[in-house]
Amino acid sequence: MFRWSGKLIAYLSFLAIASCAMPSGPSYLDFPGGKVEAHAPRSSGDFVQDKNFYLLTALAMDADSRAAAAADPVLADLGRRSAAALSTAYASCKPATGCSLSPIMYSEADIQLVGDRLSVLAAPGGPLNELVRRDLRRSGRFQRHAELDDGTFAKAAWLETAAGVNRLYRVYGLGEAPRYPAIDAISYKPDSSDFQSLVKAVLETQIDGARPDDPFFANWLRVGLDLLAINQRDEAGRYEPMNQGVNAAAFARARLINWSDRPYAAILVPGAGTLDGERGLSAAGGLRVRLAARRYAEGLAPFVIVSGGHVHPNKTPYAEAIEMKRELMDRYHVPENAILVDPHARHTTTNLRNGERLVHALGAPETKEIVVTTSRDQSLYIESPVFLRRNEDELGYQPLTVVRRLTPHDLVMAQNLLSLHADPRDPLDP
Repeated sequence: MFRWSGKLIAYLSFLAIASCAMPSGPSYLDFPGGKVEAHAPRSSGDFVQDKNFYLLTALAMDADSRAAAAADPVLADLGRRSAAALSTAYASCKPATGCSLSPIMYSEADIQLVGDRLSVLAAPGGPLNELVRRDLRRSGRFQRHAELDDGTFAKAAWLETAAGVNRLYRVYGLGEAPRYPAIDAISYKPDSSDFQSLVKAVLETQIDGARPDDPFFANWLRVGLDLLAINQRDEAGRYEPMNQGVNAAAFARARLINWSDRPYAAILVPGAGTLDGERGLSAAGGLRVRLAARRYAEGLAPFVIVSGGHVHPNKTPYAEAIEMKRELMDRYHVPENAILVDPHARHTTTNLRNGERLVHALGAPETKEIVVTTSRDQSLYIESPVFLRRNEDELGYQPLTVVRRLTPHDLVMAQNLLSLHADPRDPLDP
């Protein structure tokens, strides 16, 4: 097995931090499914919104696009109807009957209507075409639509975004069961007086803050996000921006990495989740960390990625990735600038997907493989037909593809740029 001495690794880590420099310009990467430019995303100031519904953030924060949408009679009419629906919903809130959210949700007819309008506005020569070409495509967040023409791309992005916003109402307002109700569901009984009082407060707060020049979708979006907020489901926004916080040291070091020096781009460690009675790092997670520390010492890759969010038990205050990073540093003396955390993944599927996103963000070549290091049983599961089907069912693609097995604990996997695609169906980790 390929080996580097611990002293040499520590010395190179020191050099990377000491001489860190920013790149001089954008970089371009070619992957199956499209070309992605290094992208500086727009920000609304709300990480949960931006990660789930980047299309709406981009439309709101780009002045020309916002003006074009405001000038469109169909979209402007929907904005007026949406404001009226909000007022009607609030007026109908009664202590005995509660508050109805259904009038605020977009109908399927309105969703299709907006999609048709955006496809026209985003076509070549249209006022939204620049936004599509220079922002939405480059973001990678709509990568599954990369092969579509600009107008169809915009419509596809809108349809999945709109379905995601309406899903906030269904799950976190009306109590519809999500795919994993034990860890992702509404926090209240939907018909309880406490929850209905919170819903009424959401509506009145949005009415107070609404302005005539708001984007046509503002009331609908903000109420949906507030339903998520009153359920205290802000997991997607925690620790962001990670490249300036929990992962800052590793991102700084990556600027100087010679990716050809090590066989693989990263060692990815999926979390295990805590069992009843466990606190902080789970026992199983601790054993996986030990394996990863060995692989790092052996020189397989310049980075260890630890992945696991606030998952088990439901609403736990511990993110397993944060606990695994602490263990790597405190017990195994892996330097902080060699560790990246993904504190958002809630499943094995998204462990792999989010790990791939981090490798891409670091600037690793798209052909550089990733080693997934974990327990034997999970390693076998990851290469099983059952897991392949689960990826297709839940993500629509394979986030990483098994290339070969190194050991009973280690799988070599190939990158897939489709992992950059944001999934608004999963608002806790899109």
